[in-house]
Amino acid sequence: MAQDPKVVGKLYADFKEKWVLSAEVMADAWYRGSVKMLADSAGKDAPSYAYYFNYLTPNIRASHPGAPHTFEIPYVFGSMGFVLPSPAKPESGENQCSAIEKASADLRQRASWSTYWFPTADVNDKRDQSISRQMSKSWAAFARTGNPNFSGQGEWPLYNLRADVLREFSQGKNGLVRGLEKDRIDYQIKTLRVFYGMD
Repeated sequence: MAQDPKVVGKLYADFKEKWVLSAEVMADAWYRGSVKMLADSAGKDAPSYAYYFNYLTPNIRASHPGAPHTFEIPYVFGSMGFVLPSPAKPESGENQCSAIEKASADLRQRASWSTYWFPTADVNDKRDQSISRQMSKSWAAFARTGNPNFSGQGEWPLYNLRADVLREFSQGKNGLVRGLEKDRIDYQIKTLRVFYGMD
């Protein structure tokens, strides 16, 4: 996928470490941007909802630049006890790039999926429990009714690119996020449209 280095440099100027920068560019294109495009397209034929998951159990927050793909699964299904337990002490965030580089090298050299990429949770942490309850209730409501909203939760609106409102599950106050990384993701959506021949 062709990226203009000048545009990327401007949009992602806050990310100085190359591995973190690369992870953010990929996340904006292949995950965040793709989700927005898919939810917008699906919403033309049926009710469509989108979410942004950026929650990490407290002791791994410093060592990860954000929540990797699939980290929400144990929270959705209430299966936190079946994934890697949270480290007993907070991990260092001193050099996120070296952790990502080592995990990538393990995959290339030994065809081994590093534990860095495995979902991690703390079954005893009240914040982990709360995120899991919220997500489980939303997914159950969606399975029953086609709508993820349930009593006691703030409104989770239908998704479309024009309004660009997603439900957010993160370490901060959970609720809605409007225009998530808008300039960055809009650029990546344009790139994706060219890549897939959609323009």
